[in-house]
Amino acid sequence: LLSLVRFPLIPPETIVRLIKPSGLVSTDLLFECLAYHVTPDFETPLGDNKLYTPRSGSQLPWRWTPSLIGRHIHLEDNYKTATGAHYDWEKVLGGVDWYGGRHSYEVLIDLNNETSNNTWQIIVGVAHPQTLLSGHLGLREREWGIMCLSGQKITGPDLREEYANTAKRGDRIKVEIDLSRGTLEFFRNGTSLGVAFRNIRGPVSPCVSLIKGQRVTLLH
Repeated sequence: LLSLVRFPLIPPETIVRLIKPSGLVSTDLLFECLAYHVTPDFETPLGDNKLYTPRSGSQLPWRWTPSLIGRHIHLEDNYKTATGAHYDWEKVLGGVDWYGGRHSYEVLIDLNNETSNNTWQIIVGVAHPQTLLSGHLGLREREWGIMCLSGQKITGPDLREEYANTAKRGDRIKVEIDLSRGTLEFFRNGTSLGVAFRNIRGPVSPCVSLIKGQRVTLLH
């Protein structure tokens, strides 16, 4: 059975806290697992083949996590849809941590101007896995996102810049992060909006912040 387990796809915390103490796997395999997360794009000395296959998107299936949502956010559709239900900002985190490599996810945004006059409505991006679930994405350090209604980009501590034009209900927002290069890029309906942030380091998790009446649905 152990030979069928894809250990490198297991989160590092699980490897260190559970698998290593169990004694079930060798030290060499543990090293390979952790190296996969730390150096996912490392090449052989000859530069001909990748030692670890570059990852496009998370190879671990994930959804929004019930234990990692603001107290007023509702999850439905098997945890793929998140809806804000409070006038204060709250966050929802995806159930995966990214330490290295290239990853992406895409959401369908359901902007509802009838329930809020906020000029941001929905913020989509990534955040440190231990970020607080209260407040909007980009309020604190190690948070990065795009404000869907205004089109601005934001990072902690609450630094905002002009970035793109406004989005609308039914648009698809894609987040693409390359932790080998430290870049974060956003796409709208398949079109790149350009690199928004640089010098980003893992770990990060998918993150969205919502206010009352705003909804996002995972498309991956």
